[in-house]
Amino acid sequence: MLQQYFGSDAPWRSPPSRRRVYHTSESVTIHTPRGCEPAPCDARGRINTQVEISGEHIKDLIKVLEAENEREMSEVHPALAFLDITSIMSVIVPVTQLFSLSQHVKYIALEIFQRYMTSHMNSLLEYVTETTSKGRKRERLIKAVEKKVADQSPLRLITCIMIASKLFSHKKNMTPQMCQKCLKRMKVMTSAHAVIQSERNILEQIDSRLYRRSSMVVYVGMMVWLGGLGGGDLSNFRQGVVQAGAPMMEPKQLLSHALYVLDVVYMKHKEVYLDLYTILSGFTTIMNDHRAAYSHVMADRMLLGAAVVAAAGLIAGSESMCAVLVATFSHHIARISNRDILTLASCIVRATGLAVYPLDLLATP
Repeated sequence: MLQQYFGSDAPWRSPPSRRRVYHTSESVTIHTPRGCEPAPCDARGRINTQVEISGEHIKDLIKVLEAENEREMSEVHPALAFLDITSIMSVIVPVTQLFSLSQHVKYIALEIFQRYMTSHMNSLLEYVTETTSKGRKRERLIKAVEKKVADQSPLRLITCIMIASKLFSHKKNMTPQMCQKCLKRMKVMTSAHAVIQSERNILEQIDSRLYRRSSMVVYVGMMVWLGGLGGGDLSNFRQGVVQAGAPMMEPKQLLSHALYVLDVVYMKHKEVYLDLYTILSGFTTIMNDHRAAYSHVMADRMLLGAAVVAAAGLIAGSESMCAVLVATFSHHIARISNRDILTLASCIVRATGLAVYPLDLLATP
């Protein structure tokens, strides 16, 4: 399935659809898709074991997340393949840990920062190309724009973390003063007023659309539930595990491992996705004419969620546990195959420093 993005009839070759703009009377609106409550896990990434979720509810949740995922993949910006996610997360993760922020905050902050940076750079470069002709002057202005954006990026990134923190807590969120202290540690001197102005600039640039999609924590939590570990009727899952000779695992334990693996993926994002690209294409460097196509693969959250939980099942459990999880995912989500999940999971496991992951773990493609 992943190979389709490198064929002559690949969907990315068609012109991308225009992004939908949500106009509201409020400056900030959080869009929660119908069918997503109760959430598979709470704001801190903990499984909600007190809620019984029926099979029909899981099916509805899968449909909601699949539709959301397909939309984001079709509208993904080609620059996603250029962004240094590892460097971005090396700032986000310590800050969220320092202030004990929600698991969701990390990934929502990353999304906001990505959308802001791509939109902001597009606006600036469009202005430069419209007001200058080709030549040294344009090249000089483009370099000046890139330098200015790079110089402002620490302030913008910390501000995005503050914005994301406000989405998940009214009491425990970052303040401009806290942002100022973080920036001081990064040897960036600024004021609380500058942080407030930065927040305003970011919101204006992204049209105050803060929550276009669910956090990666929701995708991972849903996969844990889908594996039959979260509650309800576990008979089919238990039977599969027993037949495979794998030990049972508590849902909270698997989710804890999966969220750790998810952090590793983003901290080693370049390594993981370059490894995947090499497996798919045979090239060790992402080719320029492949970047737009590969951005779609990098934006596939459903595949990433399944691969993360599968990798966690292998690392914390066994190959048999992983096999049962992968078979369950591909059964319920037809778009992703066993091979796709295992291919990405192999890259994830290698990034953790463990042995090479057996791609022939499941014979079914």
